[in-house]
Amino acid sequence: MLPLAKGSKLALFGAGAGRTVKGGTGSGDVNERASVSVFQGLTDAGFEIITKGWIEDYDRRYRQARQDWKEAILTCQKELEQKGGLNAFFEAYSTHQFAMPAGAPVCKTEADVAVYCVARVAGENADRFAAAGDYALSDTEREQLKTLGVCTNMW
Repeated sequence: MLPLAKGSKLALFGAGAGRTVKGGTGSGDVNERASVSVFQGLTDAGFEIITKGWIEDYDRRYRQARQDWKEAILTCQKELEQKGGLNAFFEAYSTHQFAMPAGAPVCKTEADVAVYCVARVAGENADRFAAAGDYALSDTEREQLKTLGVCTNMW
């Protein structure tokens, strides 16, 4: 299938489509002036992304998940401080790993090609684990790929 023909219509799905992970957490974090998502890179390269609405919806879900994650960390920090914890913020942050949200259900489209981008957040004190939704595909990712007609038996 690669290389894709210029101007192809692409159905782009998955957590990494619009929220492409550029680095890790802790010492693996990256401070950049700018970064390009898979969506933006493919758009800039001249591909027609026909699932822009799905990506925009995912972005809303992602922002809400980040806000919920932040609130969970701050709540945990306060609880730890009340118990006399000296490193309350670090402990709260390091024990509440952020998980990329699943996104809306995917659907078959009239695209020439479907591209599915998996993304994970990992880093210092949050390495990968041999579990579904971490190193392996989550149940939702498997179902989304099945909907797109991709064989997932290899995972």
